[in-house]
Amino acid sequence: MVRKVGQEVLILFVLFSYLFCYVFIDFTNLSSLFHKVPKELLNMNTIFISLFLEALPFVLIGIIVSSIIHVFVKPETISKILPKNALLAFIPVALIGMIMPVCECGIVPIVRSLLKKGMPPYIGIVFLSSVPIINPIVFTSTYYAFQSNSQMAFLRLGLAFIVVLLIGF
Repeated sequence: MVRKVGQEVLILFVLFSYLFCYVFIDFTNLSSLFHKVPKELLNMNTIFISLFLEALPFVLIGIIVSSIIHVFVKPETISKILPKNALLAFIPVALIGMIMPVCECGIVPIVRSLLKKGMPPYIGIVFLSSVPIINPIVFTSTYYAFQSNSQMAFLRLGLAFIVVLLIGF
């Protein structure tokens, strides 16, 4: 347990150090160094920071929801909520994806917590499949991308729901 906590502390320290340098160090005064650094390395740094900052809120939402599940949800609650019939359990789990604004990286800790609480693995697969493709952010971005044809967003939502149910079956 101590080793795992030590690793997590080290990872958090490295991430916060990187963010601290990014936010608080004025790199404009170091412009002479930029001529010596390959452009590929600078591009890699820009891509890394942009992906990290884009994914961070969704991962944090996943971690917060996972922590809430870990602390407040009892194993018997999971068995009471889910229907006994496996085929009927797919539908509500797939529909949860429509309200959870979490990406594929943020849903993993949530499903892991639910599996520890007694959720069957086949339901976890449906949950892992539905949330990243059937969530409000994906729907909104699709709706915005196809403003001239708003029907496209609803078709995407419906087809994604069908695909998730097929994965479950």
